[in-house]
Amino acid sequence: MYWHDTKQHSSSAANTTRKLNLVTAPMNNASTTCNDIGLSNRVYLPEEVEAIRCSIAGTENKLASLDHQIRQLQQQRNQLLVEISKGQVALAPHKILPEDVIRYIFILSADDAVVFLPHEFGRLADEPRRIPTQLSVSLVCSNWRRIALNTPQLWTSFGITTRPTERVPLTRYAHQWFTRAHGLPVSFRTDYLFSLIQSDIQIGGDLAERQADIQALKTLLGSFQLRRLSLQVVCNDPEQLNELFQDERVPEQPAKTLVEVEDLTLMVSCLQGAVVWDFLPCNFPNLRYLRLTALRRLTGGIRLATPWHQLLHLDLFSCPISASWCLDTLGECKSLERCKLNVCPSGLEPLVTGPVVVPHLQELELNFVCCSSANDFLLALDLPRLESLTMWLGNSSTCWPITPNELIAKRLRLSQLQELKFRYSEVTLYDVAALLESAPRLQLIELPNWVVLDQETMDRLSKCELGPFLDTIVVNGELDNVEDFIVMVKKRQANVERMEQDSGREIAGGGQIPSAFKFARVSCKRDRLEAALILKRRLGVDVVVADSSEMPSSRALALECKLHGGWAEWADKKQIQALVYGTEKF
Repeated sequence: MYWHDTKQHSSSAANTTRKLNLVTAPMNNASTTCNDIGLSNRVYLPEEVEAIRCSIAGTENKLASLDHQIRQLQQQRNQLLVEISKGQVALAPHKILPEDVIRYIFILSADDAVVFLPHEFGRLADEPRRIPTQLSVSLVCSNWRRIALNTPQLWTSFGITTRPTERVPLTRYAHQWFTRAHGLPVSFRTDYLFSLIQSDIQIGGDLAERQADIQALKTLLGSFQLRRLSLQVVCNDPEQLNELFQDERVPEQPAKTLVEVEDLTLMVSCLQGAVVWDFLPCNFPNLRYLRLTALRRLTGGIRLATPWHQLLHLDLFSCPISASWCLDTLGECKSLERCKLNVCPSGLEPLVTGPVVVPHLQELELNFVCCSSANDFLLALDLPRLESLTMWLGNSSTCWPITPNELIAKRLRLSQLQELKFRYSEVTLYDVAALLESAPRLQLIELPNWVVLDQETMDRLSKCELGPFLDTIVVNGELDNVEDFIVMVKKRQANVERMEQDSGREIAGGGQIPSAFKFARVSCKRDRLEAALILKRRLGVDVVVADSSEMPSSRALALECKLHGGWAEWADKKQIQALVYGTEKF
């Protein structure tokens, strides 16, 4: 039996050897190699098929081993890349900057932070919540966070947009923010309307919540040295606003933290008729910028209580004020540089002591309720350094109340004006040429709804004889000769290019080359809009042509100009122009 098993085993081994030989023998022939497997149509013997399968299994094992080695090498490569990245981060330029330089960059990049309180996050999914720069740089790394927290200048401005809650108290967040300023004067702004009214009868809502708001605001105003303050309040008595600014420890005395206020903005809404404002809430000996909005009436008392002589910016545009009140106030503003006034015709008397001189005023914006008051008011001013004049005129007249020749003969001095704007009105301006001749340094002009641009004026504009340095022209109203206006813009551009090529000869304006229009806007009737746009494209002129029937309202225009800085800054914002004015897309 043993002999039989041994013989059978030997026979099986011999058979396997023969099978391998059968496979390898043809492969070793000159006509058949390993590379020929699978390339011919012959049918392999069963022994050859088995041998091929064994070869495939061995190759797959080798491939799996190679894949394993590749994964190990890839892991080693990733580890090496991480080490290189760490070294590059360690040697990055911002890592080797001195702390003073990093701190200076932080200060330059920081803005007036409007802090969204935690309960506001996620309130509107479509409304992005911008993280203030102060917090963004603190999240980069521990070193930047340490530098940011040790830079007091970053934490001097704080603002909120909605009402705080019990869960998110105003005082706690403001205290955390302002404490990092280390005693520097701070700025506080709120876009939330605080109610100072203590009665549930006059205004809805929870009285306890309003009292908590008032107490939180009083605590905040009395805890930190303020430099800039912007508040929105609703009340029915000026005394309520006065109480808000009182020192909690010394009743009937203003908080000592308000002594350093330089910039004050008060938006006061009143529920009871025309409230008389005889005083500011408290003394502001260092006041430089004053804006009062939503007040229904101002009297001489507030004029006597305000340090007008030290103001640089004054904004009373939303407060109707008598002309005599305005003139008396301007007469005391010896340092004023920018001013916005809403002038009523009442109280303007003939001048006896001479013109009102405002020696440093550079920008003036006036709103006249009626045109009759504009004449006497403008002629009563002497503004030797005026560079920008914006006028909102009423609709009680059909002609410009004062001619350019009168302005020249009097004291308004248009010769140094660089910007002249006539906002939406029903006033017709006939003699544009005389106006441009009286203001040769104009760079921007905005003409009213009703304006006449005759062919002679167009020709002189195209030759740069009028307004040689004018680079922005806006016609708020519709023109009958809109095609001539487009051609004029093209001709002026060609003439300026010709002058630039021949700049050696004498050119008007002290040897300076005149300017082509960087921005021009005109309106026309709807039935002429298509023809005007075709002409514009054919000439390749960069002119905004708008449909006069879809012109924005004066309130919308005022808002857009306030948001975007006026027409001068819109010269390179064609998409905004097309969006706001309904013109074609650029």
